[in-house]
Amino acid sequence: MTDREIITGETPEHPNPAIAELLEARDIIVGAVRKTSRDQVDLWRQVPWLALQADGRTGYLDKYSYAYYYGFWDLDVTSSTDLLGISDVSGITVDLETGELMRARSVYEPRAPEHLYRLEESNPEAASEREVLALLHRPELLDAQEVVRHLKEEAKRTYWKGYDIKEVEGWRAEIIEKYDLKLVYSRRRIVTPAEPNLLESQVLN
Repeated sequence: MTDREIITGETPEHPNPAIAELLEARDIIVGAVRKTSRDQVDLWRQVPWLALQADGRTGYLDKYSYAYYYGFWDLDVTSSTDLLGISDVSGITVDLETGELMRARSVYEPRAPEHLYRLEESNPEAASEREVLALLHRPELLDAQEVVRHLKEEAKRTYWKGYDIKEVEGWRAEIIEKYDLKLVYSRRRIVTPAEPNLLESQVLN
């Protein structure tokens, strides 16, 4: 990406009109994919709570724990390679507070899970154009409605017979209290009306 693209968000015009038209179409598609995720923010914000309710029933999944510990939902996009055989897709994750598509490697740092992820502690990057375009091969991964439906079903499953139900439910209650988890997710306890993409119930009047 050029400095102009970073600063203005615009793609420089190509001298070949046909290629310029193609690049314009690419930018429109990339923007549409990002918007598709952001437009489902009300659903994405339900994921951390539901992931916690679903976890610890028949097993424990890292994907679920990332949601309630960090507030991110990993999209299982297979890495692709360019013509030189170099991988250019590092993995995409959804910021469950905003619906923004992020580069997974910029979000997760080696740290104990009890240290709640905070945006200011790392330097998260938006998913690149190539990473976003990779989602076109599996658009169903962006279906937040399906994610919510699946987690609700998982949360109803019977506990594995080897688990101590009281112990698991006690663990779950500790997570809720420690990370102040709510039905509608927010990393902060107080938000302001000036912030975009926030539910009315989350805005401090």
